[in-house]
Amino acid sequence: DLVCVFRVSFKVLDTVEMVRPEFIEAEEDPVFGQEVFRNNRIQFFESAKDVIAPDNYKLGIGDKLALSVWGFSDYNEQFTITANGHIDSKLVGRVYVKGLSFDGARKLLRRKFGQVLDLSRSEMEITLQYSRDIKVNIVGEVLNPGSYNIAAVNSAFNAMVVVGGPTEFGSVRNILVKR
Repeated sequence: DLVCVFRVSFKVLDTVEMVRPEFIEAEEDPVFGQEVFRNNRIQFFESAKDVIAPDNYKLGIGDKLALSVWGFSDYNEQFTITANGHIDSKLVGRVYVKGLSFDGARKLLRRKFGQVLDLSRSEMEITLQYSRDIKVNIVGEVLNPGSYNIAAVNSAFNAMVVVGGPTEFGSVRNILVKR
């Protein structure tokens, strides 16, 4: 589970002059960054299908990979990472990829498949076809705190889009991510 905590920042008011609360007017300036989360222009990966995974994305149980080889050798296969953390290939057998970065898994699979296919005269592409869902608990000064199931390929920034960003008391400058 991933937990995002949005910390609260308070302004220190000048206490030289006492003012009654009913005469304090709200600030006209919006909180920096709120419009980014409220205008619905940021892409959030809800379906988690055919997303472009960053090189540092950590593979986990339920992620689906697609491997394509073309050129001198021709081979296509799709894999789902099992509960034991491996994929089963008809050609090379079990390959353990859970916990590896996406880039590390590509290198490992290239090495394994290079033992049985002629990759020197072929092209190889490995893509993340489906990203598993994770539960994220978002608490603190956000519009809609709570628990959300989101695709694992999303970042903490994308999770802030789901909750509508910080409230007028929150800040985008002080976010704590706990894993």
